[in-house]
Amino acid sequence: MRRPGRSCAAVILPLLAAGGIRAGQQDQPRPCDAMVAQAGALMEEDRFEDALDLAGSAVEQCEGRADAHVAKADALYRRGDFDEAERHYRRAVAIDDESPGAHYGVGRIFRTLGRYAEAGQSFARAAALDPDEPRYLRTLANHLARREDVKKTLARYIEIVKGNPELERKHGLGNVEAWLALLERAGDEPLSEVVKAQPTTVPMRVRNGQGYIRMNVAGLKNQRFVFDTGATGMTISPRIARKARLDPIEPYTIAGTGAGRTETGDLVLVPELALGDGIIVRNVHATVRDAAGPEEGLVGPSLFARLPITIDMDGGVLSFGPAGSGPAGLALPFRNVGGEIFVQVQVNGVPFNAMLDTGSARTIIGRTTVGRLPDLQATPGEWYAGTTIGIGGALADRKVILKGTLDVAGRSFVADGLLSGNLDGISRALESEVYVILGVPHLDEFVLTIDYKAMTVTFVAPDDPAGRN
Repeated sequence: MRRPGRSCAAVILPLLAAGGIRAGQQDQPRPCDAMVAQAGALMEEDRFEDALDLAGSAVEQCEGRADAHVAKADALYRRGDFDEAERHYRRAVAIDDESPGAHYGVGRIFRTLGRYAEAGQSFARAAALDPDEPRYLRTLANHLARREDVKKTLARYIEIVKGNPELERKHGLGNVEAWLALLERAGDEPLSEVVKAQPTTVPMRVRNGQGYIRMNVAGLKNQRFVFDTGATGMTISPRIARKARLDPIEPYTIAGTGAGRTETGDLVLVPELALGDGIIVRNVHATVRDAAGPEEGLVGPSLFARLPITIDMDGGVLSFGPAGSGPAGLALPFRNVGGEIFVQVQVNGVPFNAMLDTGSARTIIGRTTVGRLPDLQATPGEWYAGTTIGIGGALADRKVILKGTLDVAGRSFVADGLLSGNLDGISRALESEVYVILGVPHLDEFVLTIDYKAMTVTFVAPDDPAGRN
């Protein structure tokens, strides 16, 4: 995901024109503090490429500045260049072991690699160095083992943020308050506790470009849910909430795929869900929202991460089994970014991060990707009937790709007719660019095995002799 570099002047001159730099200063070396601060301001405006250019110049001109390396690493992480981000975060720690931003960044890298214990240690170090930074507290709370420590950390977060409208908006105070209320409701009971995890197989049916399974939810049998690899948790319909008598806890906001779309529903605690004969999970938190179709909600794969998950959409099977039980094929490493599974694909021969999304009826090429590939022609076109994308199907700046190629796990597809759109909303929420949403039209070309322990997704094409039997 590299692009031709731009000089620092390419960023500074527009800022000069906008009054960001006083006349007569453009030929003078910018103070290091000002360069790092301006890079941070650009990140706040979501101009991460400009921030990367400016922070890169700060690294070159301000030798030995940990904050310059952190600023560059933050922009690299936002761009999705995790390896380079890690290099600069670690360089910042080496320069200044008391840099909270550097330790927080290293924690984010550990988290994408599935090394959660090490991530928690880094987040704890960042919060200890800067105990009044809301972002550090909120992230650390997700990595603490003791329930009382989690509640104390969230309470401290609320104390800092509440009453400051800018901080409340920026840091999502309402969701943190809802989460704390849920913990109070749960008492000492573990959340999302897997009480049974044995190999099992259930039917999966594809309809309107989505994969559906049946689950027993809160005592209600055979409820139809979308199995959505693009979901980081679980949503349920108001009907399920009413029939199961699930008391609402607090309103909770969930973000959509594009157009900055969000929806708010009550947070509830589902006492138990069962999948097939082998999977039982208790005390699962879920958001109540109206379903987009005939389903009663959707559920993400992370709830069942104890076992490798094999998805055969064409064969109509979802199975869970011990390590190595899935078919052999091309195993690609994945990054866990905000709970989403990111693998690399190629668009017109250029590598980009793609989010696996069996809840998306279409594969979507982000407008950022289109902007970087002049040969990838896109034009406004007709919206496809039956397409479901994100919360409520929200996608802005919709276009149709007229020319291009998409390479997935060694297979090449003609990209004509693919959708393009604005994925800024989900990219901003995940703090890393989503260049492609890899949806059902291409995922159903493979048998997929997701292994959270190995942090791999194995792709098996149907014509692979080692693949589908």
